Amino acid sequence: METNAEIKGAAPQMSLSIKERELVKAFAQARLESDNKLQYEDLNDYEIPPRTHFSMRNKPAVSIKYKEMTFNMACIRLFEGIIHVLPSLSRNKKRLAIIMRKEEGASTVQWAKKKGSQYINKRVTSLEFIDTVYNLMGWNKKRRYKVLGHLADSAEGIILVFDLEEAVMFSELPEEYVDKRTGAIKKRRFIYYPDMYKGRIGKTYSEYIVGEQIGMFENLEDYEDAKGELKTGNDTALLQESQSETVGSNPNERFAFSIDEAGDAVGL
Repeated sequence: METNAEIKGAAPQMSLSIKERELVKAFAQARLESDNKLQYEDLNDYEIPPRTHFSMRNKPAVSIKYKEMTFNMACIRLFEGIIHVLPSLSRNKKRLAIIMRKEEGASTVQWAKKKGSQYINKRVTSLEFIDTVYNLMGWNKKRRYKVLGHLADSAEGIILVFDLEEAVMFSELPEEYVDKRTGAIKKRRFIYYPDMYKGRIGKTYSEYIVGEQIGMFENLEDYEDAKGELKTGNDTALLQESQSETVGSNPNERFAFSIDEAGDAVGL
């Protein structure tokens, strides 16, 4: 279970009393009613941390292991009632798009199943498709990866898009450690962030805004489905497979962090 990250050395959250909050509101209202303008803050120098630096609970995400992938319940709830989806991959954008389908098709997979009155997630197994993803990204086939998704509009309607370059990698085996606060023995895994965040918090404000605007609509023309067929509007063309084996990523090349068995960040 994932909970809000408690980062070692992080500043404590400030808690205001009811009276203090009322004073702050009164001050803000007085400033608005006066002729004095509030100080303008230029955001261009600010960095926006990726969503994976915070709790990933209740956010649409896909967990990818070699030969299989599982979409969490947040994904299933967003499209409740949808059982079959069409997974599509863009080699150029390095993104995974999930297109909703009302019925089973030639290239669809079952990502959910009905259990009683509810829909629950279902493991998707595909050696060829997942192998293509791992080779494209240079991922370590012994490691598990997790990618957060976002909704986007497309020619196929509302879809889920996962930016594979934002994937976090988990260590292969958990290790035991002693919780300094309680003395209890717990387990933790190391989590590795993309190397592009090494030495920085995240994307600049300008990069974030540009990415957010681009991500609102997803062009599916260069996406391939699980059978390697290229999406080009209503037409499909068979993709000639010519891919070379790439070396798996080295965990040391990623920004390392660790989380315990409850999902809390431990800090290194």
